Amino acid sequence: MKRLEKILSAPLPMSGPVSLLVLVLMLVLMLMLAPTQVLAARDPLEPPAAARALVPAPAGGEPAAADPVVRHIVTVDGRRWVLDGARRYGVGDRMGALRIECIHDAAVTVRDDAGARRRLPLFGGVVIKPSEGAAPRPADDCPASASKNSKRSSR
Repeated sequence: MKRLEKILSAPLPMSGPVSLLVLVLMLVLMLMLAPTQVLAARDPLEPPAAARALVPAPAGGEPAAADPVVRHIVTVDGRRWVLDGARRYGVGDRMGALRIECIHDAAVTVRDDAGARRRLPLFGGVVIKPSEGAAPRPADDCPASASKNSKRSSR
């Protein structure tokens, strides 16, 4: 034990600018030999590897066709439009492989070529619940005439 205390309490053999130069050279050498994966900064917008491992792979080995993402819904002269980039889509228009059937306050109802009906929410993961004692909201369903009224005004 005394030997260890003697070694730790002994003065360093180098002092002054020489020891600083040695320390800087050692640091540079360590950084050059360090693996580049450690030094690479992770993209903060990418999910961590543990979260990516939890996402199931699409069945059949083929990539799943992603639905278009609804980001903006605007109302002009009483008519609702879906904005996607610099384009505006109304009822009856096609967004990719989907035809718009109805545009609600916070979602868009679409139908694919196979006839399956889907609802694309404006705010994913948000569930709207009525407050206690409030009158129930009417079902936010497309009126029967919405799909027939697909005439578009000029852009």
